[in-house]
Amino acid sequence: MSGIDKLQEASLTLAKIGNGFGSALEDGKISWLEWIGLTPKLFGLISIVKERNEIIVQFKDLDEVEKETLRAAFKAEFDLKDDALELIIEKCYNIILDLSKLIDLFKKTA
Repeated sequence: MSGIDKLQEASLTLAKIGNGFGSALEDGKISWLEWIGLTPKLFGLISIVKERNEIIVQFKDLDEVEKETLRAAFKAEFDLKDDALELIIEKCYNIILDLSKLIDLFKKTA
């Protein structure tokens, strides 16, 4: 097992960026001031890109306990005022985590 530290860090970074955009877009547009406020969150993408290889290894090696840990951490961090949209995005996140199972199934049948 390779752990989930980098994958969890990436997930939480994306949740924070999502929160930032969700807040900024409440009025339907992003002002210059809001862009400035989003900038520090967007810098988190740099570490995701730099650590992408380790993140991919951790994603491919996920077990069910690790997936539940990631789901809980993402859900705790991600919070939009639009609860319906928040639920949709959380469900999409869960689908992405479950893709690792699908990848394993394809490998076993190939």
